[in-house]
Amino acid sequence: MNPVDADEVGKRKVRGMRSANTAFPVVVDDITKDTVNRLDTFRNYWGNWTPEASFPLFAFISNDKRPDEWFRNRSKILHFNVNFDTSYKGEAEVNRLIEQDNPLFLWFTHEMLTRELTLSNDDDALRTARAVMLEFYEYAGRDVPEWFPRRPAEQEHDAGRDRWFDLLKREDITTEDQGDRLRVSFPEEMSTDTYTYARDPPTVARVERRGRDLLIKSPAEFLDWLGEPPAGAELDGRVSEGTGAETSESESSGGVIGRVRGLFS
Repeated sequence: MNPVDADEVGKRKVRGMRSANTAFPVVVDDITKDTVNRLDTFRNYWGNWTPEASFPLFAFISNDKRPDEWFRNRSKILHFNVNFDTSYKGEAEVNRLIEQDNPLFLWFTHEMLTRELTLSNDDDALRTARAVMLEFYEYAGRDVPEWFPRRPAEQEHDAGRDRWFDLLKREDITTEDQGDRLRVSFPEEMSTDTYTYARDPPTVARVERRGRDLLIKSPAEFLDWLGEPPAGAELDGRVSEGTGAETSESESSGGVIGRVRGLFS
């Protein structure tokens, strides 16, 4: 019913839960990266499993990023960027949503747990979940909204591309056209983030890390991957094309819109 407090979780606790012979998931709330890294019991967690036994899966909720590699190789990691107003009004609204009963979730879990699950040949882990939700819309006699995810999110959205658009909106990022290559310079406080941004573009863009700079050695391929700004994205306080807003030639040639399209050219 409630998540386990992270202070109560240790190697002995993990071994004890594994011997409980249940598949019910264990949710651990507000755990730190250091605590996760100490739980090396998970290195061989499935070592003694047999088809007759049931081991619980673990879900960790944390504000930290990137636990040790051994743990990342044994887990699915989901990143949620959650922001809310920290005023009294904002906190009251968050608490109201948390305390609100959700009977739809109980119905959803019942349908998920009582149907026969089959393994597919792809990585579409939410195929069954989407099928259940579509059945709910049909039962309710309601039209399925256009935004309903028909395919896996990674097929609909390029998270790395979105990350680069957010990056180019920052005032502390500088860009430079060096002719046959492009340079993106990061502030000192973002020096470790260069690893993430270097991996986002396709390999044909030939992105190389050099200190706090990223050198893009194939500008045409990089800009082709970047494409047009997402519809409705606010860049330098303006709304991008596709929303009906007019942008003058002088405006589009400077600021971030110019840096996104003509950027380094």
